[in-house]
Amino acid sequence: MFVEFAKGVAFLLALCTIQGFIGIKLRDREMPRVVLSGLTYGFVCIVGMMTPIVIAPGVIFDARSVVLAICGLMGGPAVSAIAGVIAAGYRIWLGGPGAAVGVAVVVSCIALGLAYREAVKRGWLKIRVGELLAFGFVVHAVELGLFTFLPEPYATTVLRTLAVPMLVTFTPATAMLGGLLKLLEDRIETRQLVEEANLRFRQIAENIREVFFMTDPGRREVFYVSPAYEIVWGRRSDELVRRPVSFFETVHPDDRERLRAELVARRTEAFETSYRIARPDGTHRTIRHQFFPVRNEAGEFYRIASVAEDVTELEERLEQLRQAQKMEALGQLTGGVAHDFNNLLQIIHGNAEILADRYGEADNSLQAIRRASRRGSDLTQRLLAFARRQPLRPGTVDVAHLVERVSALIRRTLGAGITYTTHTAPGLWPARVDPAQLENALVNLSINARDAMSDKGTLTFECRNATVLAAAPANEDSPPPGDYVCVSVTDDGAGMSEEVRVHAFEPFFTTKQVGEGSGLGLSMVYGFIKQSGGHVAIRSRLGAGTTVTMYLPRADWATEPEAVPASPAAPATAAGARRRLLVLEDDPDIRALTAAFLDSLGYDALEAADSGEASAILDRASADAPIDGLLCDVVLPGGLNGPEFAKEALARRPSLKVVFMSGYPEGLNRDINARIGDSTLLRKPFRKSDLADALRQAFDADAAPKS
Repeated sequence: MFVEFAKGVAFLLALCTIQGFIGIKLRDREMPRVVLSGLTYGFVCIVGMMTPIVIAPGVIFDARSVVLAICGLMGGPAVSAIAGVIAAGYRIWLGGPGAAVGVAVVVSCIALGLAYREAVKRGWLKIRVGELLAFGFVVHAVELGLFTFLPEPYATTVLRTLAVPMLVTFTPATAMLGGLLKLLEDRIETRQLVEEANLRFRQIAENIREVFFMTDPGRREVFYVSPAYEIVWGRRSDELVRRPVSFFETVHPDDRERLRAELVARRTEAFETSYRIARPDGTHRTIRHQFFPVRNEAGEFYRIASVAEDVTELEERLEQLRQAQKMEALGQLTGGVAHDFNNLLQIIHGNAEILADRYGEADNSLQAIRRASRRGSDLTQRLLAFARRQPLRPGTVDVAHLVERVSALIRRTLGAGITYTTHTAPGLWPARVDPAQLENALVNLSINARDAMSDKGTLTFECRNATVLAAAPANEDSPPPGDYVCVSVTDDGAGMSEEVRVHAFEPFFTTKQVGEGSGLGLSMVYGFIKQSGGHVAIRSRLGAGTTVTMYLPRADWATEPEAVPASPAAPATAAGARRRLLVLEDDPDIRALTAAFLDSLGYDALEAADSGEASAILDRASADAPIDGLLCDVVLPGGLNGPEFAKEALARRPSLKVVFMSGYPEGLNRDINARIGDSTLLRKPFRKSDLADALRQAFDADAAPKS
């Protein structure tokens, strides 16, 4: 009897195992899984009932209780319903006195399996060996209880004959079948989780621009490389997998040994490094690579995961930012130096002029001092141009007409060996710019081009319209969005290396021999264009010439008058008429010099070192001895600055004429510029004639005829 039970159980276990594979394989397709699983469980029950242990005609015994109990536990209600209908229907078809009990066994086994399933879902039980053995014992104990409902003498015979073998074989068989199906289900679920994780990993790794690597600690084997490798490196990823050593072949020779040493020294730690790679197309890219050691559960280091990112554009942007910050810092430093230097030049040049008036112009020493001070003044003017602090008179300019007007001077400057051509696009827009400074910029660029061509070559001026869209990528060769008039100056000279090009706009940077250039030509152009709200860019390559393009802001003919270069001032004459002027200047040497100039021009001068002293002088002035004008420095230490004091003085004496002095008038902040308004502004270092002209402009304003 035990042998018969064991054969039946073994056969049913084999069939149910097949069913388990089928059901689990189809778990992602719910309806086919339910139907096929229910049919399979039902078919297994039919097979069992076709080869039963026959107690008497119509009273049979088989292992359907094992199958249906596990069906309820592992399959669920829908699967159990299909299997139960099939098993019960077949048992009814077989008939006999045991048919009703057979159907009751089908129902009870399924019910107990579903109850166990619900307990597992609620967390009360688990599908483990102990619980499965208890479950199998309960199922078959209930089945034995149902056997008591068989008619006599069948009930007694069945209980006496089958009770012990059934409990001994079917109880562990139930546990074995449940454990086996649970193991299969867990393994399939684990495999599916791994596949889903791999899928998510591939979706991430294959859709990001970074390159993901997985290698062994010695980097002799590449287990995985993401598709971005082919985009960044420009090489096939399967080649890297076949020949891992080819990775170092792609690294720039200057970085190769450093990278190799770094990987060896830091192989067991997380770190980040940068290097360059050479692509097959000849270009070089900068790579930022992060390495992460991977350890197993035992803590052993067995993999290296790494992520490489192409940061070429980012490095270029950072370099542009650093360059812009450096230029801004140089501008601020240059502006401050120029301001202090202008004060010194004012003292030198002014006193030399006083000495020349006293002893005559024939003294060679005085002439040398005055020449040097004029050169110093030109130098500070260029520094102020670079620092974007020079005084500008912007207006609407016909650029094509201005280029034509300056062409004669440029041709004389270039010499006979250089061909000069111009190209102007039709419908050229007007530009809003200072025409005199634009002329200076064109001459400076022409001289630089002449020197680069060694007095032989072709110089081309090109004028065209350009619109920069907001969507255009921002880089050092692209201005902010807007409409521009572009003026390009192109030569076919020696050109510049990239290292030279990035420094070309810096003040005092030059590749010429000592004494052949100041290094301020391009920096002055840069400062002038930036101060005008435009942009300037250089394209150059060694042996291929240079193009400097100035982007001038577009103007509107309909709303702005045409600008013309400033005319030379008329010679000044002394016409002080003994007017009294208050000189407000913190530097005692400049204050004394200015007072001496005023005295020689026929003015009476009162001196004040700060706004408090000047206010006291104004308070003491009487109607019989009024103060007619204020000659005031813009920047004063402590208390009120020049424009603030002038505003208060004008409130008390509206007839007061004001002339401001400054070493860098365009370097003032916006608030001070607004306070100055249309007042006369005298730029240091100034000559006595400049001072006379400024005072005449201030005092003659009211006398000018009204139109």
